[in-house]
Amino acid sequence: MAPEDPAAEIWAAIAEAELAAGAGRLADLRAAAMKLASQWADKPASRLIQILLLANQMGFTSASAVSLAVLAERAGDKLLLLNHVDPSPVVQCLRHPDRRVRYFALSATLGHAQDNNFAGASWTLEALSYFLSTEGKARILLAIPNTEDAMRIAGYVIEQGYEVETARSGREVFRLLTSSPDFELAFIDMGIEDPPVELLVQQLRGDCRAAPIPIGLVARAGLLDRASTIAARIPRVRAFSRPHEASSARWQLEELRRLDNGSLLTAQERSQIATELLSTLASEVDRLSRVVPLARLESVLMTQLLYPERAPAAISLLARVGTHGAQTALVQHASRPNWPPELRRQAVQALAQSISCYGVLLTTKQIERQYDLYNQLGPIAPVERELLGAILDALEQHVAAEVPAPLSSRLP
Repeated sequence: MAPEDPAAEIWAAIAEAELAAGAGRLADLRAAAMKLASQWADKPASRLIQILLLANQMGFTSASAVSLAVLAERAGDKLLLLNHVDPSPVVQCLRHPDRRVRYFALSATLGHAQDNNFAGASWTLEALSYFLSTEGKARILLAIPNTEDAMRIAGYVIEQGYEVETARSGREVFRLLTSSPDFELAFIDMGIEDPPVELLVQQLRGDCRAAPIPIGLVARAGLLDRASTIAARIPRVRAFSRPHEASSARWQLEELRRLDNGSLLTAQERSQIATELLSTLASEVDRLSRVVPLARLESVLMTQLLYPERAPAAISLLARVGTHGAQTALVQHASRPNWPPELRRQAVQALAQSISCYGVLLTTKQIERQYDLYNQLGPIAPVERELLGAILDALEQHVAAEVPAPLSSRLP
């Protein structure tokens, strides 16, 4: 190929990205994108899309992630998301089986979208909800009916710092593994039904949320050949005999770990991603609320209040949701004596903002409880009286017009 051949340029860029990405961890990919952004400054977005397409086709996930990261930093260009009827190459990566690629595709989509008028727009909410559902923990799923076998594996993996979830049916396995990015490995007994193991594993590999998770098929006597046949046909699956001792469980765990190529992200990386996505959503809420309807994120946003590093952004977003559930979450957390005072103050301010925009959406019983909490204060720290009083101030902005039932009053 001649040096000026576009194909040669694309292949060279892919090789450059793969080399720059090193081990392919999240920090490596970001560093590679920063390095190549200036080197690729003269490449039009269309050429970066060509790099992305070929990297996806050939399985060069680091190059895919780096090209998306570079695209995410380009000046806003809605055309990157448009591809007539079908989702554009960037949007298609929102369902890529590699979580690193999916994250950078989400960053690019959030960076360029002005509204939800593009093919595959609903995938943005899907991907965002998925990444925000992390608890920052490393989990293993055990779908093993035999208690002794499950205990052997569980005992060792807990020692290794994993949390264990259990499932009794194929349907429950699928629900759990597709609901959270925290699952890093799964052990599934060959006797699992509803659906049977062969179909279940195919379903998991066909869903981008569970596709990269290494799976160990645990087979009792007479089923190991069947398990081995499944493992030979489906990637990232191993067949194991029942672990009769701790050393067997240890070996099986290490074998599954080797099947991860880094696409699962570490617990720390998952927490970092969730924090960054929330911060982006909060800082550009006026634009992004047209892309991602906040009301459809209500339950996800409420769970973010459990994490101190994510809570400030979640609080500001809940102020814009305008539902009974959002106001309930704000008033409950603002009333929690064991929550940091600064976060409680932010929750009160968000509640006041929500009431100002949407009126009081709390029930009469909830409002009266706030008066009871305030009136039952004894000799307590002034901060507690200040915060509970501020909640009542926020409620009293509109409460007379919103709630026809008689309300309690504050005791002096």
